[in-house]
Amino acid sequence: MALLIVQKVFHTQLRVCHKLSTRLNREVILGSSSLDDPLQFITKVKILTAHELSLDDIQI
Repeated sequence: MALLIVQKVFHTQLRVCHKLSTRLNREVILGSSSLDDPLQFITKVKILTAHELSLDDIQI
């Protein structure tokens, strides 16, 4: 089973995929354009707020 999320993925989604993999006895592959922990997410929100919600300075 493959799952692609075209936005940020957090550790919560990774944990759910691991539980599904164990419960279903199948490989679950999670793909995304970005993986952030909560601290990284808050830091990026602060940067956006400081730069008047501009995405120009964010590196992915």
